[in-house]
Amino acid sequence: MSIKTKIQHALKRENWPAIIIVLIFVFGTIVNPLIGRFGNEQVGSFFEKDDYEAKYFVNLFPEKDKTKNYRLVADIEKDTVCIKISRDERECEITYYLRKVYWPNGGYFSFDANECLLNEGKNFCFPDQQEEGIYIETTKKRVEDNYTY
Repeated sequence: MSIKTKIQHALKRENWPAIIIVLIFVFGTIVNPLIGRFGNEQVGSFFEKDDYEAKYFVNLFPEKDKTKNYRLVADIEKDTVCIKISRDERECEITYYLRKVYWPNGGYFSFDANECLLNEGKNFCFPDQQEEGIYIETTKKRVEDNYTY
C-alpha cells in the first residue's frame, strides 16, 4: 500500500477521531514547546515566548502627583517557572518584571532584580537609589524597533 493510499484511507470520515487525537498529540509534544522557545514577545499572546525581555510603553505616575503621568519606554522581562507536579502534569508561574524606565532626555530609572513585579493595573515600585516610590501602569503597546526616544 502506497503512502498516497494510506493518506486517502486515513482521511475517510470514520477515521476523523483518530486524526484529531494524533493532531492533539503532535500539538502537545512538538508545537507547544516550540512556541515557548520561538514564539513572539507580545504580552498575553497565545504564541508568547516563555522567557524574554522587550520594550513596552508604560505610564509613570509620581507618588505625590497622581494626576500627571508620563508615557515612557520601559524594559519588561517575562519569566516562566514550571514545576512538575506529576508524571503528566506541570504547573507554571508567569511573572513580569520591570527592569528600566527611560526618560526622553536620555536618563533612566533602573530596578533591582525581581524588585518591581508587574501586575495588571498600577504597580508601586522603588527605583534604585531613590527614596520615593512611583506608580507604574503597564500597557500592552510594544515599542517598535525603529522607535526613537
